Amino acid sequence: MGHTVIKQPNDKYAIFSSVIDDFIILDANKDELIEFYVDSAREEITERFDRMFGYYDRGQTPPIYAGGPSITWMEAINRRKEIHGNEVEDIVLSK
Repeated sequence: MGHTVIKQPNDKYAIFSSVIDDFIILDANKDELIEFYVDSAREEITERFDRMFGYYDRGQTPPIYAGGPSITWMEAINRRKEIHGNEVEDIVLSK
């Protein structure tokens, strides 16, 4: 990301980007910086999940690098039964 948070002489905060060698935020308070990074993280997470859901929407299983499962539905059900037995509630196996 290349961001550095710097305290300004006026006790406000700035974010300096080493990618563009310029400030991307000036005169922010702590809450504004947190909000900036939370919003950025939300956007990244949304994009990642949208890519993953796109595979499912096309009837494909997403690859692991795209957030896809490392095991199938039935493998997960069987693993759950092995670990927890039949004492846990039943899960619908199909529509």
